Amino acid sequence: MKNKQKFIITSLLVLVFSSIAIMTSAQRKPDKTLNREDAQRRPVPTNNNATSSEDNTLLYLIGGSLVIVIVVGVLKKLQSEESKEEEIEIDRNSLETYQAHLIQDKEVTVDKVLESIKEMRPALNPSRKNGFTELDIEKQMLKHLRNVYQNVRNQKQMQDSNADGSRFIDIDVGHGKVGVEIKVWHKSVNRKKREDLLFQLESYKLSGYEKENVIAVFAGFNDIFRHPDIGKLEQEIVKRGHKFVFLNAGESV
Repeated sequence: MKNKQKFIITSLLVLVFSSIAIMTSAQRKPDKTLNREDAQRRPVPTNNNATSSEDNTLLYLIGGSLVIVIVVGVLKKLQSEESKEEEIEIDRNSLETYQAHLIQDKEVTVDKVLESIKEMRPALNPSRKNGFTELDIEKQMLKHLRNVYQNVRNQKQMQDSNADGSRFIDIDVGHGKVGVEIKVWHKSVNRKKREDLLFQLESYKLSGYEKENVIAVFAGFNDIFRHPDIGKLEQEIVKRGHKFVFLNAGESV
């Protein structure tokens, strides 16, 4: 870009000064074809002619100034483009360096993902009556895991036995290596919710995940964490070969 910039600027400057030199020379150059008698008969320049000459000179100067302004504008544009290219190159290099530190798919294990999730603490959303929703936790976890693993996506569609084929797992890590199902229960942990969750986890196993590679994540406050049914549910989930983790957000809002 720098060589191209120098070439364009040099060419424009040469064009400007050449044009000015030619116009000035043409204005001042005497007519050598006139003999002495013709020169004597030649009318003396009037004030009108002098004014016309001055006007032409002014036009030349204005034209040259405009060209210089154009040159400066082109220079600034080229510098701006060069700066953008450098920024893009820096961003590309930073991204490659950043991705090199992320855990690749072949290195993803359920235990690693489990430890990464345990490092999370649910952030409260002031606009939520109960502090956060499942979608809030999903977004937080998605951002958290993407800082650790190369491939993390949310709402992966599962190919299970459902007629409508509309079952989705909340988060997938490593292109099918580990699945994460998120639940937020603020008050009750009833039998219907427990049965629905167990059915979901089993369906993910049928959809391609190995049963030990599915993690059930619960986010809630202390009152839910202390609920006796949470302990029973954890035992049932682990008994079926899945993983379980509770993200405690502290005292309820």
